[in-house]
Amino acid sequence: MDQNSLYELVADYGEVYGTALRRDSFLLKTVDHPDHWLKLSDAIGFERAQQLATGKDQPSSLEMQAMIFWQVEKALQTGDIHKTPVLWLCPLHDTSEVLAVESWDDEMDVELKFKLIGKYKNRSAAIDDLNTHYIFNACDIE
Repeated sequence: MDQNSLYELVADYGEVYGTALRRDSFLLKTVDHPDHWLKLSDAIGFERAQQLATGKDQPSSLEMQAMIFWQVEKALQTGDIHKTPVLWLCPLHDTSEVLAVESWDDEMDVELKFKLIGKYKNRSAAIDDLNTHYIFNACDIE
């Protein structure tokens, strides 16, 4: 389906399922920006946060887990259009089939971009697949 067809499908039949982060996102593997360590100073201490922010030391595995959780939570809460797409479910009329669609760029001066994720036999199958490939809550990090 082309962009216009996906736009019409979402406009006519789409319901927002949620804002999500792909499970293969870089935010689950690395620190997005070194200064983000300073956001964790309440949990790890200001001095330690500064050491990590300036690259004077490497984070422990627990510190890295805390950073990843913070990054994912922040991305989901703010709906960062460059990291977290809006996911739509579009039921097909006269069947139980559902199409799932990603949309990117939610700013008014930017054209939305759509991507067909898949066609499913029903809503439940679509939701199961979305939960396999996307994170909707930072608590869902594995």
